[in-house]
Amino acid sequence: MKRTILALFILIAIWPSGEAQVSFQEKMAITEMVAKWTSAQHITTIDQLNSLYAPTVLINGEYKTREACITEKSNLVNQYAGIHQEIITPVEITFYESGTIKCSFIKRVRYKQELTDYRSYLLLQKVGNQYQITGEGGQVSEQSLKAGIKLGEEVSPPGSASESSWAIFCAASLLLMVIVIWMMGKSAMVAHNFVHPKTNINAALNTDDKTIKSSGDPKAVNNDVTQLQAVTAADIQRVMKQYFKDNNRVVIYYSQEKKAEGTK
Repeated sequence: MKRTILALFILIAIWPSGEAQVSFQEKMAITEMVAKWTSAQHITTIDQLNSLYAPTVLINGEYKTREACITEKSNLVNQYAGIHQEIITPVEITFYESGTIKCSFIKRVRYKQELTDYRSYLLLQKVGNQYQITGEGGQVSEQSLKAGIKLGEEVSPPGSASESSWAIFCAASLLLMVIVIWMMGKSAMVAHNFVHPKTNINAALNTDDKTIKSSGDPKAVNNDVTQLQAVTAADIQRVMKQYFKDNNRVVIYYSQEKKAEGTK
């Protein structure tokens, strides 16, 4: 019964919610892109923006060439020597039907011992297997962003849980059914051993008689028990590993609390 409850918890946990989830690999790649952009905001690393920016970039609501953006950034970091920025919040990732990926976060800028926090964003586009920065700005440029680019409606990220929810649910349901049947078979066998011998014999004879009449095979009565007994813990583990992956499962360990010494 404990295993059945555990299986139910697993099924509920992996059932996709209405909110689309970004895959782990996708999130890591996007977060890494934001980190590279952040580290390039320094006089010694400003040239790294060449490999990050798209040919044309929307900067604070205005389109500029890659070269113009880097020149502007270079002048800024030279003017404010010693300026440093870092991302202090998790990156919030939003996908749009235009193919644009918006990364929202709060950056903290330190200059001459003064700290200032800014709401900021990056716009990314995936070209092949690589991401390019197509825009950047802050809270004051949000209105310019909406006016300057057609993002379209928000959409589910590629390969999100919502696209495979039905397949996952069916796989989980099948696994749960196997576990329940296996547990029922084990419970039935335990209960069978505690039945009065005379009642046990009569019930077995009646069951055998019905099975033989319906199937016409005297050995058919052994099939049900044999099939249940054939299901092993290894079978359940194998099915679990096939359908439950790191990005669509939650594992709960259920154990009894240890009793304190001297208690019964």
